[in-house]
Amino acid sequence: PRESLSGKPKIFLWDCCRGGNVDKSKAHGIVGKNDQEFVAPKFSDYLYGYASADSYVSYAGDVSTDGLSVWTFHLANRLELNKGEEHFADLLVKVQCDVSSYVRKNRIRSKQTKSMTKLFS
Repeated sequence: PRESLSGKPKIFLWDCCRGGNVDKSKAHGIVGKNDQEFVAPKFSDYLYGYASADSYVSYAGDVSTDGLSVWTFHLANRLELNKGEEHFADLLVKVQCDVSSYVRKNRIRSKQTKSMTKLFS
């Protein structure tokens, strides 16, 4: 069974806090692609999606997110709109931008109640 997953994409999604820091995001321009050689790392067939960066909080939802966490709400919206037309990794980047904009616009302060660091330490 383990060998049957070898070389196949695996996606891990974690919707929880990863610490207590709050991200003070800023708007940045988009950097263009370059033509450098790419060497795939050993675990290149793994894709991780996190609601927050290491040591940072994630945000609980409210009525406007249908009770879902802010990250899960925006991920679900992007998946529904995407219909398989865009690479999943690109979609996750857009979800992070959606979450950042939503939190900033709505001045969200409520945090998730569970943290990976609390669950596993």
